[in-house]
Amino acid sequence: MEHSEETGDISGRQKGEGHWKTYLKDRRSEIVLSGVLMLLVVLVYSLYGLPWGPACYVLVLDGAILLTTLAMGYGRYRRKLQALSDVKNQGEYSPACLPKPEGAAETTYRQILDGLYEKRKEEAEFYAASVWEARQYYTRWSHQIKTPIAGIRLLLQEEELNRSELNRELYRIQQYVEMVLQYQRLEGKSDDLVLREYNLEKIIKQALKKTAVLFHHKEIALELGDLDYRLVTDEKCLAFVIEQLVANAVKYTRNGKVFLGLEPGQEASVLLIRDTGIGIRKEDLPRIFDWGYTGYNGRENHYSTGIGLSLCRQTLELLGHGIRIESEPGKGTCVSIDLTQKSLEQD
Repeated sequence: MEHSEETGDISGRQKGEGHWKTYLKDRRSEIVLSGVLMLLVVLVYSLYGLPWGPACYVLVLDGAILLTTLAMGYGRYRRKLQALSDVKNQGEYSPACLPKPEGAAETTYRQILDGLYEKRKEEAEFYAASVWEARQYYTRWSHQIKTPIAGIRLLLQEEELNRSELNRELYRIQQYVEMVLQYQRLEGKSDDLVLREYNLEKIIKQALKKTAVLFHHKEIALELGDLDYRLVTDEKCLAFVIEQLVANAVKYTRNGKVFLGLEPGQEASVLLIRDTGIGIRKEDLPRIFDWGYTGYNGRENHYSTGIGLSLCRQTLELLGHGIRIESEPGKGTCVSIDLTQKSLEQD
């Protein structure tokens, strides 16, 4: 026990000596200047043969002032060094942990540190929110994809295979896979974008080829309008959006038709996807693009994830396109996609 206390005392003395040596090194310019002044006094008195009494008084006074200044400054220096050492050992920085800055230089350094701290804090909050959102999405996704898998198992147990039902369940699995891949692409922002000029009709036909099983299963009619339009976009992303919106239109249409075509006009740059389905309630319209929001129709339809429209909006924003939805219960829904490229998210 005594050995430990002696070791602690020695360590403390060594640490104090280290602080003192560091302090003297940092103040060496003041010490050197004071020494030069003393030397000048000695030289002047020697050259002019002046009495040494006043010279000794000046030298003693200068030395006393220097030692007093060093002693007073050392206390502040040691406390500041100890505070910085504590922050370093804790491994976490907080503006409140640092000592009060002295001088313009320290104030500027403190402002730089505070700015970096705020930026790091914002990035940490954004990362935490992204992780939470991803966890919520994958949890919801994993539960939803179990439904079509269970449906396929039941269909395979029947004596007579219902190919129409089977194809529909397989399409739902494929759609969920596409959704999670698109979610991952959105996390990478514009890194995975391939922007080229494409023919709109070609992209739409790709999406309709995938959703054909839904039209066949529900016996919903498809009407195509004018699709002659060329635009700069990412083919894979825009096809995903159109497929999701067409699938929604068929899902919520019990009978009637789904229309795809350009809005009549001189520029003809707005794609319309219109159905004769059950429509959307007025109170649900402001929130249909919110993450995870299913609304009344989604709660009635247990296949809804509340993610598809949010992914569509985020994808279109990434591409520089706009989207608007108008609907009336019992009369159908009309989705308008503005294909003009306004601005791309390049952050």
